Order: sequence, then C-alpha cells, then structure tokens
Amino acid sequence: MLMAIVLSISGRSQEGDFVDIVGDNSNASGTQFSILPGYYGYHRSVALYLADELEGITSGSAISSIAYKGGTNTYGSSNSGATIKVYVYESTEDQISATTTWQDIKSEATLVYDGVCPVLVSGQWANIEFDESYNYQGGNLVVYVEGLGCTTSGGCSKYTTYSGTNDTRSWIVLKDSSPLPETSALNNSQGNIYHYMHDIRIYYTPGDGNFCAGVKNLEASNITSTSATVSWLEREDNATIFYQVKKSDEEWDENGDLSTSDNSVNIDDLDVNTEYVIRVMADCGDLQSTYKSLTFRTDCGAITSVPQYWSFETGNTAGTSSEPLPACWQRTGTNGYPKTYNSSSYAANGTYSLYFSGNNIAVLPYIDTDELQLSDLQIRFTARINGYYNTIYEYGVMTDPTDASTFEVLGSITIPTQSAGGFQSDLVGMFANYEGEGSYIGIRIASSSSSTWGTIDDLYLETVPDCPPVQNITVTALSDESATLTWTGLNDSYLIRYRAANETEWNTEDVSTDGATGVITGLSGQTTYTVQVAPDCEDTDDNAYRSVTISTPCSPKPVPYLIDFETASDTLCWTVAQRGNYEEYDDYDYDYYEYYYPTLGSYNSYSHSPSHYWTLGGDNLSPTLLVGPKVDLSIEETRLQFWIRKINSYSYYSFGPVQVGIMTNPNDPTTFISLQSIPHADITTTYSLQTIDFNQFDDYEGNNYYIAIRYQGTATYDCGEFAIDDITITNIPACVEPSGVTASQPTENTITLSWSGNVENYKVYYRPASSSEEYENVEATLDEGVFVLTDLVPSTTYSYYVAAVCDDNSEAISLPGTFATACAAIETLPYDEDFEAY
Repeated sequence: MLMAIVLSISGRSQEGDFVDIVGDNSNASGTQFSILPGYYGYHRSVALYLADELEGITSGSAISSIAYKGGTNTYGSSNSGATIKVYVYESTEDQISATTTWQDIKSEATLVYDGVCPVLVSGQWANIEFDESYNYQGGNLVVYVEGLGCTTSGGCSKYTTYSGTNDTRSWIVLKDSSPLPETSALNNSQGNIYHYMHDIRIYYTPGDGNFCAGVKNLEASNITSTSATVSWLEREDNATIFYQVKKSDEEWDENGDLSTSDNSVNIDDLDVNTEYVIRVMADCGDLQSTYKSLTFRTDCGAITSVPQYWSFETGNTAGTSSEPLPACWQRTGTNGYPKTYNSSSYAANGTYSLYFSGNNIAVLPYIDTDELQLSDLQIRFTARINGYYNTIYEYGVMTDPTDASTFEVLGSITIPTQSAGGFQSDLVGMFANYEGEGSYIGIRIASSSSSTWGTIDDLYLETVPDCPPVQNITVTALSDESATLTWTGLNDSYLIRYRAANETEWNTEDVSTDGATGVITGLSGQTTYTVQVAPDCEDTDDNAYRSVTISTPCSPKPVPYLIDFETASDTLCWTVAQRGNYEEYDDYDYDYYEYYYPTLGSYNSYSHSPSHYWTLGGDNLSPTLLVGPKVDLSIEETRLQFWIRKINSYSYYSFGPVQVGIMTNPNDPTTFISLQSIPHADITTTYSLQTIDFNQFDDYEGNNYYIAIRYQGTATYDCGEFAIDDITITNIPACVEPSGVTASQPTENTITLSWSGNVENYKVYYRPASSSEEYENVEATLDEGVFVLTDLVPSTTYSYYVAAVCDDNSEAISLPGTFATACAAIETLPYDEDFEAY
C-alpha cells in the first residue's frame, strides 16, 4: 500500500532553516477559529512564543517569514480577498496582559507584512513572506496579526485549526462588521474572544550566515504494517544525514542516531498499527542543523491469532477525530456511526463503548483466513439498548469492508426492552456455518432508524469453546402451566433447569428436551421464573448456562370476576397489547400514543369509584388494547360489564369507535377479533354502563379466549382518550339480577342494604376495598325491603355486590358498589393520633 505524509509550504522555498511550534492538541475541543481572518471579517490575534521554544533561532538571526497550518474548512472554500498586517516584537514577559490595548502592542511592534492573506488549505502550511526580515535579538517573540476585513459582505470563509488553549499567552478577538477600536483592551467585550496557541512555523537565517540547513520536505511513503520509507529533499552539499526512529510514547536515545548519505531510508521491523516518529538532522562538518521530525503510523496487519480483545478505551485512532473507531476498524455509511463514545453511562466498564445508531456496519480488522478459519471463531460481547423497543444486533461476514451489500448476515442477538439502562453480558455470535470467501467480521443494528440505538462493550474475537454455550433462547409458547423454549447451539443434547424468582434451588423436574427445543411443565400462574439452558457436555458447569426470564400468565380466574383497579394486584393479570405500525411514522421507533396507552390513571375526577381507572387511547396506526385475564368460563356463557367515559370533550379527540372483542393470544394484537363496537358519539364525559353478552356471537365457544377492549382511531392524530373502570365478568344469568342496590345507615359494625328482585334467595358478597382476597358471602333475606350486614370493622371502606340465586343455583349479580363503616367512638383516654396513616 502506498501512503504519503507530506509537510508542504505555500510561497517560495526558503534558503534558511525553520522551526515548528505545535500547539497542545490534547486540550482541543469545539470550534477553534483560525489565527488568520475567516468568517468574521475583522480579526485580531496576538500570541507570545517563549525564547526556549524558538529552537535554533539565535540572537542576530533574521526571521524572514511565518506559516500557519490550515484546519477543517467549515464555511466556503477560501478566505480569498482578506488583507492583513503582521507585526512582531520581543518581550521580557511570559504572558500578554488582558488589559493591554492593541495600540500598546502596535507601539512596540515592527510592521513586517502588509498585504493579501494567504489562502488556508486543510493540513497544509500557508506562508506569509515578510516585506522585510525581522532581526531577532533573543527574547520572547510576540506575533500580532490584524485582519482588515474582506471584499465579500459579512466576512470571508471560516477555517479552523487543531491546537490547544493557553489563556495567558494568546488572544483572538473577532468582529463581523467593523474593526475594534485601537484603544480597546484585549478582553474588550465588543468582539468574540478566544484563546488558541495555533501551530506556527518560523523561517529564519542565523545571524552570522554560517549555518547548516536542516532537511526539508520530510515524507513517509510505502507504509506497510511493518515498514516504511522516509525521504527528504535532495541536498546540494555533502552533508551526512543522521536519523533516529522511536515509538511515539518512547523517549529519544541521545546516542542512538544512525547515518546515511542518501536522501531516504527504509525502516523495517516495525510493529503493526503503531505510531512512530523519525527525527532527521544534517551534519555539515563543523556545524549541525536542528532536528526535523515526522510522525507516521504503520498499516493495520491481518489478525493471525486469537483471542483478540477490544475494550474501546484506548487506541481509537481509526474513523475521524470526531467520530473515532478502534484502530484498524472500519464502518460503512456516512452518518458517523458506529463510533466509540465517551460516556460511563453507556459503557459496561470504563468510559468508552461502541455506539450504534442506524444500520451502518462496524467492521473488525482484516482476518488472515489462511491462518484462521472463520467457522472456528465467535465474537463475545456485552450490550445494552437505549430506546423503548427491542434492539437486534446482527453479525456476519463481509468480502469488502466498504461495501454494505457484501455483508452476509449469519445470526442475530435480541436485547429486550427490559434491559434498557443495563447490560447483558456474554452475548455470543458464532460463524460455524460460514463457508464463504469473506475476511471481515461485521456487526450492526438491524434498523435503519436513527432512533434505534445501543452500545456494545468488551468485545472478544476468540475460538469457539469445546462446549459452546447456547444462544438466542426464545420462548415460543407460554401458558400458566408450561413453557416451550428454543435456542441455537452446536450440541446434540442440552440441559434445562429453572426456579421461581423467590427460590434458591434449581429444579430439573418436569423438563424434557428434543434437540434445541425444551418444554417445562408444572409451572404456576402469575409467577416469574429464571430458566437456564446449557449444552450437555462432559464438563458442563455453571458457567456454561445461559438464562432467560419468563413470567407466566395468570391462571384462569373464577367467576364472577370483578376489578376496580384500586390495588396493585388488580392490574397484574391485565395485559397491555399495543404495538401499532409505528414504522409508517417516517421511521420513528415508537409513536406517542402507542407508548403511552393504555395506562393506569389515578385522577379522582376521572374515576368511577373511587380513585383509579384505566385510560384507553391510540390512533389508526397504533390501536391499543386492554386485555383481561382468561376466566374459568366458556366464552358463550360470558357477560362483560364495564363503565366508560371520555376523558375530555375536545372536538378533535375520539372519532373512532371503542371495540369489544376476543383474542387467542394476549400478547399478539393481530389475534384481536372485534365483536361489538361502541360509537364514539355514544360515549360522553359522563360514565355509562356497557353490557355485552357473548352468547349472541355464534361462531365462538370454549374457554381459550381473552376478552379485550380496543380504541381504533380513524386518523393519524385521532388519539382518543377514554377512562374505563369497574369491570365485571360473570355468567350470563339465568334470572334477573338485583336492581336498585343501595347502602345506608352505616354504624361502626353494620350497614343497611336494600334492593329489588323477583327471586326468593340472595347472597351478599363483601370484602375490604383495599383487599385482593376472595369476597366473603352471607345468605340474605329481605326484611321489609332491607338487609343488615353485621360484624364489620369500624372506619373501613368495603366493596360489595348482591347476587340473586336462580332456580338452577346459578347467580345473577348486581353491579358492584362500595360503602364505609362509621368511625369507632373514643372510649378511653388518653387518645393518641400520630397522623401517619389515613
């Protein structure tokens, strides 16, 4: 590979020598304005260079010109048309006072240039040839550049350079429309003030004219992973050239110079992908020149051995300076991702991680497939997501690291939403089935959206172990009693174990496997389990297991089933199924309504009784579903009752109907079947009771259905917003349920109930409203139209309903209600109240 690094200058060649003073790049950040005029038409800068920085420039030397290095062009193509004046003088101070005025500086300085500003080119030196050389006397050198505006309106083009800051030795003041007053201090607020010590090159000729010029035009070429050629401009004298090479982080060996009479040297036995510095000096016999230095980096060599490890903490020298990658890595696309990112929040260890956004590919260094077989390798890493939805990392192999079309996907790893903010470790991608010609491994997020993003950390490229762990454990079927799982792996047999979240011992009973499929039975409903799978090897240990967490759905609820959403346990068996077609929203990863609805509300004004309710919303692309638990009753025998109202009366809300239906899978919205619609016009901001008997729908029977309520909007922003409360699921009664049920005359321990009905036998069901236990019941007979319920607890709110016992012993229940018993009387003193409970 041919690669050249050239140091060049604008303007005529210099007969004398030069010295480079390079700014401290370690502190560079943000926009750094050039020391020459740019976007701002009027521009003044002053910088002080210490005498000991002016290596080789002795007293009596003639300084003939200076040059500045161009940086990234951020506006336009040139600063053509700008005129400048350059002044120099010497100072005994080691800083420039903020109170110094421009007039003070000019009164001490010598005008050495008055003319057109040279054009800055990124990475090259722009030379300013003095009208008359400056006779240097050995002090600290001050250089003052005054930009006099541009021929274009609003300034010239703006360039930046890459150098550090030093508040005490440099001042740059920029103003767009008019020059600063001569008498203004350097810290005058009329302009924009910056402090940058830019890279500068100073050309000089020693005072006695008897000197040995240094080498010019150092260039590195023919750079490989282990060698390079360094050359310089051929000399007319017979000087011997001394040179020395070191790694950037090493010290020079004062006695380690080598010599040559040629104008180039070949350097061998270098380390792969390593930054080196060569310094070159001319020996003219009685005199020696100063050293000139050049930095270069050897090429990336092929990966010939594993394991390889990337922590992403250091060596992020590929990519660009603002969008770095680990050394020798590449990426496809142009949006600057993936890149290494400095934030401990997104790193599993340290502060750096590899940040993905969109589906551009991060490409690992070239792999020597003569030495390593890809089918024997795997990648292993830690990852997290940062968005609202599952993130899928795809891995594969490429033949061309710059061409995404050559990326052959070999597998994927899904990071579920519950890991957002946390990491999953030991994620593995294997290349066991790869038989192609590619030599580059790539990783990407399987989404073109910039809203889908995540980070990986601590990446290993290694040999597949003899007993490789399984990957991609997926739950393919889940009930309240069993779970079916699949996975990918390289073994013929596997081991499964599981335990509930509150258990410490693993259970291997009620487990069966068949290849890469396993079934667990004997589970309990509404329970969270950790399930682990491992290959069945001779040396299988705990490290070989990989985990997945499952939460079984609720076991079928007995009827009558009543819920008012007042306790946390009430909502555990209710499923929010939403997942609209959010990709239609210009590739955003989620829609507001899809993310927000349904949810539990607690605004008393919107509750039917007493304070909580479910909100239901959505639009035409993101219809959202509120799904109840399965009940121990065939659907054709089921009655659903619930209260519903609009949250508000805004005209642009709620154009679509609320639909009541059934589902076969509470987690899959596509299984929803709408059976009855409630037009939006029939729903007001006052609660109304809805009753649906499912025996009117002839095509459905059995107890494998879930009842669900859905809002289906009619337009993209028809969000809908409803409150649903006090849901009851019962048998379709064989007789008429009690009506006009009221509670009155509460005492500390009793309540008087009354109702109307046409049967002889009734039951009263009741429990504390804050309880999730089963309702207690008592047989009840009306005595002059009332029934007194006794043995209650003082100061307690109860939920209750009344059931009519039909001739077939089935029960027809009333709508549920609440009542509160009276407070207990104060019978003893002293009486204490700490107001901690209410």
